[in-house]
Amino acid sequence: MNTKKYTIIAIICWVLLISSLIPMFRYAKYTNPSADDYTYSNSAKLEYDKSESIILTINAGINRTIKAYSSWQGTYFGTFLMSISPNVFSINLYKFVPILLMLIFILSILLFIFVFIKYIFNSKTIYAFIISPIIIFISISFIPSLVEGFYWYNGAWYYTFSYCLSLVFFSSLIIFLKHKNKKVRVINSIFAVLLALMIGGSNFTTSFFVFIILLSLNIIMFLYKLNKKYYILGITVINLIGLLTNYLAPGNLVRGEVINSKLSILDSIFYSFKGTFIFNFDWLANNFIFLFLILLIPIFKNIITDSNFKFNKPILFIASIICLFSVQFTPPLYSMSNYGVYRLINIVYYASVIFTFAIFIYMYGYILKRKNNSKSIILNKKNKSKFKTHHLVSIIILSLYIINVNFNMISFVVAINNINNGSAQKYDQEYKERLLILENDLIKDVEFSEFTVKPYGLYFDDVVEDETNWKNKAMSRFYYKDSIVLKTE
Repeated sequence: MNTKKYTIIAIICWVLLISSLIPMFRYAKYTNPSADDYTYSNSAKLEYDKSESIILTINAGINRTIKAYSSWQGTYFGTFLMSISPNVFSINLYKFVPILLMLIFILSILLFIFVFIKYIFNSKTIYAFIISPIIIFISISFIPSLVEGFYWYNGAWYYTFSYCLSLVFFSSLIIFLKHKNKKVRVINSIFAVLLALMIGGSNFTTSFFVFIILLSLNIIMFLYKLNKKYYILGITVINLIGLLTNYLAPGNLVRGEVINSKLSILDSIFYSFKGTFIFNFDWLANNFIFLFLILLIPIFKNIITDSNFKFNKPILFIASIICLFSVQFTPPLYSMSNYGVYRLINIVYYASVIFTFAIFIYMYGYILKRKNNSKSIILNKKNKSKFKTHHLVSIIILSLYIINVNFNMISFVVAINNINNGSAQKYDQEYKERLLILENDLIKDVEFSEFTVKPYGLYFDDVVEDETNWKNKAMSRFYYKDSIVLKTE
């Protein structure tokens, strides 16, 4: 293997990724809290203003989580995260949090791909440093909702952060199953237990999705009588305990009565499969993924060659992926009769990117492994031209994307445009003007003018004309006001 060549390719990939992230990091400077950033963190804000104690503030967040468990929702881990929103402590901290989440997102995907290539495919880890930045780029640049994915704390950490934890969780399981060092296995087993409980108390889509994968893994391990199957069973039980604690919360019944709209189980399953095809066809047509897959064929070829996988059940593999993917839509369809809010759709999209890579690699492996001697065919000079045709195919696919894709909606382009045209700065300045009023103790009844700009990726929601609206009341409590209303023309 030409290590130097692949190292250079990896460096280029990371330079390009970082270049796309720099404007997005700058964009975070202009984000501001809204809606549930005030609702869930009221108790923590009151405590921090009174005591300025981090420990007591966290305790207030825990108490808020316990209260929500009985009165509104059972997602104990997700609710706790929402209950200690960074704007409790500082508006500047709130602006840093999107950068932190993007870094966590990057590291979790890198870890997962690294572990998968090293321990599952038994291939060179340098390939992980080529594939992961591409997956990260596709996931962030074409995200369905940028603000709900990274810039709005409440939605982003409830969903995107939980998705990151699921990748770290599965990475820990793989390391436990495959690593030769006992100490490393023990550390990862303990870590996996903690993550299983945390994920069990996260949003229903992530918690249910992880449980179904664990259940599938148990079936495989017991069917083939694999080692460490009882540990995986134990982890599954722990995750199930967390999931049931989440699902059976009294607050879920209260919330269900308010929403009062759900499908039958059969209808939920049907529409889950329907959504799988509808959403994926739309995403695949707009996120450049086929271009990158074609360009990565030489890397995939090396990984397949290194692997002991037979790649001999393509129909079963694709069917399994479709079923696993569909599981993510079932909770919102069953509980709310729809596919969920954009922040939920975001994590389904992240999974779509990884699953598309998995299907492509498996199918390519199936094609190669069908040959009597794949190595000789791959290296045969007569066939080299066939493999080089991927360059021509890449150009054709790129041309189709250029025609179809709205480049102005690519995340880093959005950030660059809104910074350059001044809308990001104007939105932030108008919020700061509101903040001066909110922090003025002499003003008890507040009137806001509408934001003159609402830049995509930064603006999520606002108070309304009705002072009794939940968003108005939440902000009023947060800043000790008697009333807050939006003045419209």
